[in-house]
Amino acid sequence: MAHVGEEAALREPFVLGQHEVRIGCSIGISLYPNDGDDIETLLRAADAAMYQAKQNGRNRCQRYTAPLDAGAQNCQR
Repeated sequence: MAHVGEEAALREPFVLGQHEVRIGCSIGISLYPNDGDDIETLLRAADAAMYQAKQNGRNRCQRYTAPLDAGAQNCQR
């Protein structure tokens, strides 16, 4: 989902004081009104997408899709 340049930018180290630091992130994306019509629903959808991004190898973006709900519910049990 992210552009190649954006993903590469996250992998590049940066200097913080005298230390070289690398960061990573997994991002879950939900959109109003397709994925929910209130903040709680949108946050749950984005959270499910974020966990899917982590399962797919971390340091990725994942757009929410309805089947992710079933996987999220299975993980919470």
